[in-house]
Amino acid sequence: MKYVGFIALLLFLDCSLSCNVLSNLDRKQDSRPALSQVNKTPSGIAPDLSAPGYAKVDRYELELRAVGEKCVLRYSSDYDNGEILMDVPSPCEFVRKVGSGEAGFFKYRHPNGTYFAALLVTAGPVHPTISDKLMPQGCGTQLQGIHVFDYRVTLQEKSSADDGLPVMCPTSGADESMFGSF
Repeated sequence: MKYVGFIALLLFLDCSLSCNVLSNLDRKQDSRPALSQVNKTPSGIAPDLSAPGYAKVDRYELELRAVGEKCVLRYSSDYDNGEILMDVPSPCEFVRKVGSGEAGFFKYRHPNGTYFAALLVTAGPVHPTISDKLMPQGCGTQLQGIHVFDYRVTLQEKSSADDGLPVMCPTSGADESMFGSF
């Protein structure tokens, strides 16, 4: 019976320390910006789905940026965010759905059984005479695919007009066979 008080004191101290550590962890997590806020505009509103350089696929928001002479893919979701330096030179833009202006994608099943969305990015060097409203200096002569899985984003190998691909403008759209080749 004489140890009951001692054990109760130990349990109380253990709970106090654990609860204090957990509440400090909660405060640290609350001080970080939510990942869903990463790609928001300064006003806190997500850009229009047809905005240049922007795409939304399932849980992910994707954004293309030019950093120097290369394109960078920035991505975010509720549980994952990051940036990937792409293999294609700037300028770059998502290939869009004809009509809606949103980034076009098709869903496929990976050989391992998971599903993913495939997007295409058209990028420089630009064609001297073919252009559109999203790439007024000239449409892209290179393409790179992006695969968006449930919990990750990956890049595919780039291809160019030298590989037999046509010059691709963002607003010209692409059929499923084009997406499936990446």
